[in-house]
Amino acid sequence: MKFMSLIMALLLPLAAMADHADNRWTLGIGAGMSMPLNNETFADQFDSDLAGSIWARYNITNRWGIQWGYDRAELNTSDDGKAARNDEIESMAFDNFSFMTTLNIGHWGGFSPYIGAGLGWGIMNRLYTRSDDPAPAVAKRWNEITPKVRLGMDYILNNSMSVGLNVDWHYFQTETDEPSGNAQILVPMLAFNYGFGPRSAAPADSDGDGVADKNDACPNTPAGTTVDSTGCEVKKMADADGDGVADADDRCPNTPSGKSVNSYGCAAKEVFEVKLDVKFDSGKFAVKSQYKDQIATVANFMKEHPSTSAEIEGHTDNTGKKSYNVYLSKKRAEAIRKYMINEFGIDAKRLTAVGYGPDQPVADNNTRAGRAENRRVVAAIKTEK
Repeated sequence: MKFMSLIMALLLPLAAMADHADNRWTLGIGAGMSMPLNNETFADQFDSDLAGSIWARYNITNRWGIQWGYDRAELNTSDDGKAARNDEIESMAFDNFSFMTTLNIGHWGGFSPYIGAGLGWGIMNRLYTRSDDPAPAVAKRWNEITPKVRLGMDYILNNSMSVGLNVDWHYFQTETDEPSGNAQILVPMLAFNYGFGPRSAAPADSDGDGVADKNDACPNTPAGTTVDSTGCEVKKMADADGDGVADADDRCPNTPSGKSVNSYGCAAKEVFEVKLDVKFDSGKFAVKSQYKDQIATVANFMKEHPSTSAEIEGHTDNTGKKSYNVYLSKKRAEAIRKYMINEFGIDAKRLTAVGYGPDQPVADNNTRAGRAENRRVVAAIKTEK
């Protein structure tokens, strides 16, 4: 009992001390109650009494550690125990020098749960007396290896200090002539810890971007710059029309402000064009197989976005008769439409073909380069929603 009084006295000045995984060492102290468990003989014949523990933990990492400790638990004979023992009174003291491995499970707000398990060298002291017998008390002592498990929950106060709640489980053998055979004690206790000795200095970060120099691919990033995991500036997404879709992925780069757009940057009913660089033999409109991949880009896009429709437009330069150019451009547009239906399975209802002949030039028909630019086939894709 003197030992327990000393433990309680020591707890008062240490009430603000705590543990933190960033510290190399942790010193702790706890006080609580011993609770007999398991078999009826042991649990029924002994009452709870004071218990305490002191420990030193070496934190190998921010999760794993090893811990040395000293535990003491006291038990006294209950009224039922006295009756069963013919008014014999027994007090039991369990001293344990333990070694455990500890695991910090994580952090939730200010709370940090951990578990520990290991073995100890237990010393059992039992003192027998009788209330009606003036004879000296009979003492018995024996030693053995004892398993120990601890569940702990610390509340972090700052980098060095925490308070917490521990629950220890001890197992030991009673004397061979006792009917109980073995015993288990559960010890809930309030705990106070103090951490010291930083495990390691913070890694160097010359530009202060939060990425250590050894991992920083851009070591001179200006202050305040948003960086990625390599320490390099995160480039802001270019979005000229401000619709939330990057220019690189925006099929409709000039959508009016405030319009709701889909995943490829187009508003409902908005049209964008895809030029198909498909060449035809002079005066012909048969689609050559070498252009299949080009046409596939349009077909696959329409498959991925079933709410779209497309108008295949045929255009020519102004060489020759206009009526023939309109006829030829229509035939070429229709040829590509059928190709998309037959080769890629696009629903015919989603495709139309129009021949505009020379009526919609995009370049100067007075130059050879301009005329070549005007001889084109375009897929004008419209989104329905």
